[in-house]
Amino acid sequence: MCGRFSLDATLEDLYIALKIRARFNLQPRYNIAPGQPVLALRNHPERVARELAHFRWGLIPAWMKEAPKTVTMINARVETIGQKPSFRDAYRRRRCLIPATGFYEWRGEAPNKQPYYIYLEDTRVFAFAGIWEHWQGPDGAEVETAAILTADAAPSIRALHNRMPVIVPKAHFDAWLRAGISAREVLDNKIEFSYYPVSRAVNNVQNDNPSLIGERPPDTPELPV
Repeated sequence: MCGRFSLDATLEDLYIALKIRARFNLQPRYNIAPGQPVLALRNHPERVARELAHFRWGLIPAWMKEAPKTVTMINARVETIGQKPSFRDAYRRRRCLIPATGFYEWRGEAPNKQPYYIYLEDTRVFAFAGIWEHWQGPDGAEVETAAILTADAAPSIRALHNRMPVIVPKAHFDAWLRAGISAREVLDNKIEFSYYPVSRAVNNVQNDNPSLIGERPPDTPELPV
């Protein structure tokens, strides 16, 4: 799964990754959690253009009569996204790219699970495969929400978790956004992630500062699967 991630990038980093200029200040974030706003790139729903927009993390299907009382549907499984009623329509028509600089997974047994920060050595900003929805409640309240696609973990991080967020290669950005390619076609199960242990302070969603990530060590011993 993917339940926490970071986006501690500059506007120039974002432009290099997505080839679009943000029209707002980009605040570094180190502990993005479900229910919070996430930045995403999408095809504009009304114009032939692309835009960066903020979505609440946790998809609410357009057909739901009431918003859930808790945050749900933060992830959508590649294996079933085309069949699940909650995700099917968004997958066919409303896709997005969610930029990130890293994400977290936990290893071990509660209450002493150890968090790890996961990143790509050669890519400052990468993009999760995402879908989005526009929901309007009976009182007229409107909200746009998003979910991140997940798949079986690549061997490089299987020691941490059996699932991982789907990373869309730059070569497939255009096809992904116009729904011209399937989730399985963008999936790279051989992607080489790097990771290292970080402070348990990341467990508290109120914490959001550079110390959560710390300094990347020169080398981290590989964990047994």
